[in-house]
Amino acid sequence: PTEDIFFTTVVNNYQENIYYSLPIQGGKWTPAKPLPAPINSDENEGSQSFSADGKYMFFVRCNQRDGYGSCDIYYCIKTARGWTKPINAGNVVNSNAWESTPSVSADFTTLYFSSNQRPNKGGKDIFKAEIGMLANGILEFYNVKNLGDSINTIYDETAPFIHPDGVTLYFSSSGHESMGGLDVFYSRKDSVGAW
Repeated sequence: PTEDIFFTTVVNNYQENIYYSLPIQGGKWTPAKPLPAPINSDENEGSQSFSADGKYMFFVRCNQRDGYGSCDIYYCIKTARGWTKPINAGNVVNSNAWESTPSVSADFTTLYFSSNQRPNKGGKDIFKAEIGMLANGILEFYNVKNLGDSINTIYDETAPFIHPDGVTLYFSSSGHESMGGLDVFYSRKDSVGAW
């Protein structure tokens, strides 16, 4: 695992990129720097999520030549030489719609994300996909499912975060009873895996 901090920031008044900073003595941090190309591009990148061992970074890239929709989920693998070139998660996860805000489970079996792909309850919904490992660290994704009525509404649900316990899901919603706009909610899986 890494102790570095990664975050998304807006540059040039509109473009989102992924930046990082390293811890130094005295509880201070190095000046933030953008991740180098080809991770950051002239389009938007952000919403990063890391595997528990720090070897995989999932994030969102928009308007790419190898993309399926406006924004897609990609991942990179950390090697001794740094991060690999971004790899599109493929058309099982990505669609001709919008996919964003990935969150990977601590046991590395499930990827949660938000999308307005079909079928959905309306607006943006939260989905999950199972993760499999192929040769050379390449991943495959399968069994994509909408999380259903307990989580999703006819309005927007986005920004899932699966807790390391694997049973607590935090997310933003404008459809559940809220104080207005997007509020933060959580749900827990029961003994049979229902939210």
